[in-house]
Amino acid sequence: MKKIYAIAATALVAGCAGPKLISESDMKCGKQAAHAAFYEDGVKLTLDGKTAKLKNAVSADGAKYEGTLDEKNVVLWNKGKKSTIWVNDKQLPECK
Repeated sequence: MKKIYAIAATALVAGCAGPKLISESDMKCGKQAAHAAFYEDGVKLTLDGKTAKLKNAVSADGAKYEGTLDEKNVVLWNKGKKSTIWVNDKQLPECK
């Protein structure tokens, strides 16, 4: 009986673990600092100390993520070592 409880507890903890962190990146987009944490199901993007969860989006080239931050539309697009962020259709300088 103890084995069953141990297996059930392990399964419960594993199921609550959440998406796996793939990588993280600190960037500078002009004067704007940004932090991106890439997960299996999207990105947590931090701008001005505020964090938005961006979902995977369709992209013809590179990787694209979309979401909202303070009721503003946010898009992160990256390809290789280049990243670009748009906030309400305004493009920030290329992130490095």
